[in-house]
Amino acid sequence: MSRVLAALLLFTCRIYAAVALHASQQAAGPSIHLADNPGWPSGNGAVQQRPPDSGQHPSPAVPAHIRAEVERLWYQGAAAAAGSTLHNQGLVQIAYSDPSSGVYLGSPSIARLDPQTLLVSHDTFPEWGRPKATTVWSSQDGGASWQRRAVVPRQYWSTLFVHRGALYLLGTDDSDGHNAVAISRSTDGGETWNQSMIARPSAGCHFGTGAMPVLLQGGILYRSMEYWCGTEWAWPQFYHALLLSAPADADLLSPASWSASQARQFSSDMLPAWMPGPMVSGGYLEGNAVSLPGGAGVGLLLRCLVYDAQGRTYTMQHACLFQLRPGPSPGPAAPGSDSLAWQDFVDMPGGGNRFTARWVPEARRYLALTNPSIDRYGSNPDARNILVLVHSTDLLSWRIATTVLIPNDGLTWEQSLWMTGYHYADWIVDGSDILAAVRTAYDGAHSYHDSNRITFKRIGNFRRYLPPMPA
Repeated sequence: MSRVLAALLLFTCRIYAAVALHASQQAAGPSIHLADNPGWPSGNGAVQQRPPDSGQHPSPAVPAHIRAEVERLWYQGAAAAAGSTLHNQGLVQIAYSDPSSGVYLGSPSIARLDPQTLLVSHDTFPEWGRPKATTVWSSQDGGASWQRRAVVPRQYWSTLFVHRGALYLLGTDDSDGHNAVAISRSTDGGETWNQSMIARPSAGCHFGTGAMPVLLQGGILYRSMEYWCGTEWAWPQFYHALLLSAPADADLLSPASWSASQARQFSSDMLPAWMPGPMVSGGYLEGNAVSLPGGAGVGLLLRCLVYDAQGRTYTMQHACLFQLRPGPSPGPAAPGSDSLAWQDFVDMPGGGNRFTARWVPEARRYLALTNPSIDRYGSNPDARNILVLVHSTDLLSWRIATTVLIPNDGLTWEQSLWMTGYHYADWIVDGSDILAAVRTAYDGAHSYHDSNRITFKRIGNFRRYLPPMPA
């Protein structure tokens, strides 16, 4: 454990400089049109038949010497029995999938339905060629135990949220082929669901996303989405990012209620001068719709990565920020008038991995749960075996408030880099606590990426970890 603590100390002691926000608008991407409107951007051919899984990129190959040693430990019974209840830093197991099945658990999302009921949803991956679904679980005892409530077909990469007394899942209907943006609604607490497809791309284009937060601001609901077109594929460089929106009082199952911003793809002119060369490409995905500081409107804060000519990642500690620029009121069914204006890279520990970020009024801060890359120059820069709570007062400069989860599964530090994962955490504020649903690779997982569990974590009295606000 001393090596883990030493790595954490070195990482936490880093000072993250603030990034200046600027408002230089870049050329907008192609307009997006919804389900009952023609005109989605067309690809250059048939869509790729094997798109990324719910982790958004192919599972990395674990080094042979790491896998052999870890499997030897598991077979000798050094770890707890597979599928057992976790006693790991307060984690409560919600769902489990035997890694030998080749089916893994992803896209956790969490919501409070009423004072007695917590809900968590998740999907499975990879499920090539099979119908997709999202499973919904409920807890009546504050997260201490969980029961399966429903399986919602044709929902994938979906966000669970409560709006005006109804429960919703918003994501896609599939991860393969010509998929659609799908939304399902339940008015009986998640027991039964009605569904609608609110957007479809043109032939050769394909949606991708994660269980990203839904923002309510100014009477409008916002949710991010990405897509790519064509037969060629480079992850994540080929993604285009956009924001979907609908009036809060509209029928959310009606395609006519929804519009979409223009979409933006990463371009070389976004690369800042301070990055050491030669950086040649970048990309982003899994964006957060966020309230901008000072009432400046709505922003899109995305997981962001930059690469050199050899495909090596420069940084995992930055996110990418856009500002939504409303266009003239086009009337219904005329999307694409709103644009996304590039702002800058944002210093954020773990900004290169998927995160959920929200403004928390009670704390007067933005908060997020992230996976900082503390093995940046080691064997696995994409490691996700540390989960931290980070905070910001201005959305531009983030600091670590506390470490939430660390490896404690009996593996060495190098082994845990490849085999342990606490990632894709979705969370809500619940009184004085943060409640999180975590995609977890632990105790027998195929790899840190290929998660065998969905778990629940309560961070009690989270504000004690935050520094006092300046006077």
